Amino acid sequence: MPQTYDDIAQGKISPETITAPYDFVDKAGTQRKIDAAVAAVEDIYVKSDERTNDSIQKLSEDFAAFERARAFGESVFTDTEEAKRQAAQDEIDEEQRRQEEAARASASASAA
Repeated sequence: MPQTYDDIAQGKISPETITAPYDFVDKAGTQRKIDAAVAAVEDIYVKSDERTNDSIQKLSEDFAAFERARAFGESVFTDTEEAKRQAAQDEIDEEQRRQEEAARASASASAA
Protein backbone atom coordinates (compact mmCIF):
# COMPACT_ATOMS: atom_id res chain seq x y z
CA MET A 1 0.00 0.00 0.00
CA PRO A 2 1.36 3.46 -0.88
CA GLN A 3 2.51 5.74 1.90
CA THR A 4 0.07 8.44 2.97
CA TYR A 5 0.81 11.89 4.35
CA ASP A 6 -1.93 12.92 6.76
CA ASP A 7 -0.07 15.99 8.03
CA ILE A 8 -0.10 17.71 4.62
CA ALA A 9 -3.02 19.89 3.62
CA GLN A 10 -3.89 20.98 0.12
CA GLY A 11 -2.30 24.33 -0.73
CA LYS A 12 0.22 24.12 2.15
CA ILE A 13 3.99 23.57 1.88
CA SER A 14 5.11 20.07 2.83
CA PRO A 15 7.44 19.90 5.80
CA GLU A 16 9.39 17.10 4.09
CA THR A 17 10.50 16.27 0.55
CA ILE A 18 8.22 13.79 -1.17
CA THR A 19 9.64 11.82 -4.07
CA ALA A 20 7.45 10.14 -6.69
CA PRO A 21 8.03 6.41 -7.20
CA TYR A 22 8.63 7.05 -10.91
CA ASP A 23 9.83 9.85 -13.18
CA PHE A 24 7.64 12.21 -15.13
CA VAL A 25 8.94 13.19 -18.57
CA ASP A 26 8.23 16.73 -19.69
CA LYS A 27 7.78 15.91 -23.39
CA ALA A 28 7.19 19.52 -24.47
CA GLY A 29 10.19 20.75 -22.48
CA THR A 30 12.38 17.96 -23.84
CA GLN A 31 11.33 18.78 -27.41
CA ARG A 32 12.14 22.48 -26.83
CA LYS A 33 15.62 21.52 -25.64
CA ILE A 34 16.13 19.24 -28.68
CA ASP A 35 14.98 22.00 -31.05
CA ALA A 36 17.29 24.53 -29.38
CA ALA A 37 20.26 22.13 -29.62
CA VAL A 38 19.56 21.45 -33.31
CA ALA A 39 19.26 25.19 -34.02
CA ALA A 40 22.57 25.84 -32.25
CA VAL A 41 24.49 23.58 -34.66
CA GLU A 42 25.48 25.25 -37.93
CA ASP A 43 25.00 23.44 -41.22
CA ILE A 44 28.15 21.81 -42.51
CA TYR A 45 28.86 21.84 -46.23
CA VAL A 46 31.91 20.09 -47.56
CA LYS A 47 32.93 20.97 -51.10
CA SER A 48 34.64 18.16 -52.93
CA ASP A 49 36.42 19.00 -56.18
CA GLU A 50 36.34 15.32 -57.09
CA ARG A 51 32.55 15.12 -56.68
CA THR A 52 32.12 18.41 -58.54
CA ASN A 53 34.21 17.13 -61.45
CA ASP A 54 32.36 13.79 -61.43
CA SER A 55 29.04 15.64 -61.59
CA ILE A 56 30.23 17.85 -64.44
CA GLN A 57 31.50 14.79 -66.34
CA LYS A 58 28.18 12.95 -65.83
CA LEU A 59 26.19 15.97 -66.99
CA SER A 60 28.41 16.33 -70.06
CA GLU A 61 27.89 12.66 -70.90
CA ASP A 62 24.12 13.01 -70.42
CA PHE A 63 23.95 16.08 -72.67
CA ALA A 64 26.01 14.26 -75.32
CA ALA A 65 23.61 11.30 -75.13
CA PHE A 66 20.63 13.67 -75.48
CA GLU A 67 22.26 15.28 -78.52
CA ARG A 68 22.89 11.87 -80.12
CA ALA A 69 19.25 10.89 -79.51
CA ARG A 70 18.04 14.20 -80.96
CA ALA A 71 20.24 13.80 -84.05
CA PHE A 72 19.09 10.21 -84.52
CA GLY A 73 15.43 11.23 -84.23
CA GLU A 74 15.98 14.03 -86.72
CA SER A 75 17.69 11.67 -89.19
CA VAL A 76 14.86 9.14 -88.88
CA PHE A 77 12.33 11.91 -89.53
CA THR A 78 14.37 13.23 -92.47
CA ASP A 79 14.81 9.73 -93.93
CA THR A 80 11.09 9.03 -93.54
CA GLU A 81 10.13 12.31 -95.18
CA GLU A 82 12.59 11.65 -98.03
CA ALA A 83 11.15 8.16 -98.52
CA LYS A 84 7.60 9.60 -98.66
CA ARG A 85 8.71 12.28 -101.15
CA GLN A 86 10.41 9.66 -103.33
CA ALA A 87 7.34 7.36 -103.22
CA ALA A 88 5.09 10.26 -104.27
CA GLN A 89 7.48 11.17 -107.11
CA ASP A 90 7.55 7.52 -108.25
CA GLU A 91 3.72 7.48 -108.37
CA ILE A 92 3.70 10.70 -110.41
CA ASP A 93 6.32 9.32 -112.81
CA GLU A 94 4.36 6.06 -113.18
CA GLU A 95 1.11 7.95 -113.88
CA GLN A 96 2.85 10.13 -116.49
CA ARG A 97 4.29 6.99 -118.15
CA ARG A 98 0.79 5.42 -118.30
CA GLN A 99 -0.70 8.59 -119.78
CA GLU A 100 2.06 8.78 -122.39
CA GLU A 101 1.52 5.12 -123.33
CA ALA A 102 -2.23 5.70 -123.54
CA ALA A 103 -1.65 8.77 -125.75
CA ARG A 104 0.69 6.77 -128.05
CA ALA A 105 -1.79 3.91 -128.23
CA SER A 106 -4.58 6.34 -129.03
CA ALA A 107 -2.44 8.03 -131.73
CA SER A 108 -1.55 4.65 -133.24
CA ALA A 109 -5.19 3.61 -133.31
CA SER A 110 -6.18 6.89 -134.96
CA ALA A 111 -3.47 6.53 -137.63
CA ALA A 112 -4.57 3.05 -138.54
